[in-house]
Amino acid sequence: MLRNQNIVERKPWTWIDWSFFALYSGIPIVSIVALLTQPVQFGSPDIIKTMMYISWIMTTYAIPLLFWRPGYLHRLLFPLSSTILYGIMQFYFVDLLQTFVNITSVTSMIAVFLINSRFVVWYCIFFVGVLTAGDIILMGANAPFIDYFGVFLDRVMLLGIGYGLRRIYLSSERSKALLHENQTQYQLIQEQNKVLEQYSRQIEQITLLEERNRLARELHDTVGHTFTSVVMGLDAVMYLMDADQDKAKAKLEVLRKLTRNGLDEIRRSIHQIAPFEEDVTLSKHMSHIIGEFALHTGTLVHTEVTGNEYDVPKQIRLALIRCLQESLTNAKRHGMADEVRITLSFEADRVSLTVMDNGRGCEDVPPGFGLASMKERIASLQGTFTFCSEAGKGAAVKCAIPIRRDTHDTTH
Repeated sequence: MLRNQNIVERKPWTWIDWSFFALYSGIPIVSIVALLTQPVQFGSPDIIKTMMYISWIMTTYAIPLLFWRPGYLHRLLFPLSSTILYGIMQFYFVDLLQTFVNITSVTSMIAVFLINSRFVVWYCIFFVGVLTAGDIILMGANAPFIDYFGVFLDRVMLLGIGYGLRRIYLSSERSKALLHENQTQYQLIQEQNKVLEQYSRQIEQITLLEERNRLARELHDTVGHTFTSVVMGLDAVMYLMDADQDKAKAKLEVLRKLTRNGLDEIRRSIHQIAPFEEDVTLSKHMSHIIGEFALHTGTLVHTEVTGNEYDVPKQIRLALIRCLQESLTNAKRHGMADEVRITLSFEADRVSLTVMDNGRGCEDVPPGFGLASMKERIASLQGTFTFCSEAGKGAAVKCAIPIRRDTHDTTH
């Protein structure tokens, strides 16, 4: 009830609202019963005066309820109206009976409990000061000082009780609010944990999928390149078997070594180890791959390196090498090319690889796994990948990957 300290408050009543309302409603009941059972204390009024007193008591009780009723509270007008109306009644009977009459004690306790926090101190000063001054004016020297002090102490104690109940209730409300906030935070944390668990499972699935795709790309590039070379070499061995067995055996030995190297490269791919030596530059490693390809497939390969070569990070090296292998494999397997031109360019802000062949070419190239893998590799490094092919005019592949010279991997 007191958490919202606005002047006007609209909220359902709680048990403490009903408790104070019952206490407030007891004031006119007690006053009327005292009027009827002890008329002498009210100056022995006649029936008309008694009915006027009863009407006055009920009016004084009812008017403040315009500002305090179930679902509504005006935190300034109710305390002031109840205090002023009951204060006037108290002044009247003090003057009439020339004795201290305590009518405002309960209303003051309720008022100090309900009033807006900004006006608590001013209300206490007004209540104690005005009523005490009124008593002094009305009673004058007819009452001893001890009576004044007793009434003053009674009012201060009731205000203190109301203020103490206010503090206790505020503390209880803050505790409830904190408990509710903690429960809300706990529920929020549980919901976030569930979301994180879902994200974790999704990330795990995505990671597994990416790893599976990576291995698939690695195996496709490595196996495809190696076995294309081996198949082409075996075709050559078939013709040499009858013509020159010594050359055929030598060719088989070379093919066996190539197959072993391919197997080792597959193993390195599975274990995420780069398929090149630590101290070999990118151009030299490509030259080795191109040399083996040209030797075993009988393809004429022209190689050109432009720009000043510099160290390239491992991921970029691997991507370019895989693109080279796939491009050579496609040129021979699908394009039946007998001549390939390769350009490796080192520029200030990027490294690019161009592979052009004189194969059969094709107008509409189906999106195969190899081309998709190359495109994904380059895109993952914020690079660009282009492929163009024309029937009878071969095919061309170009990969360009941006690079920062200050972040080169000097260890390859």
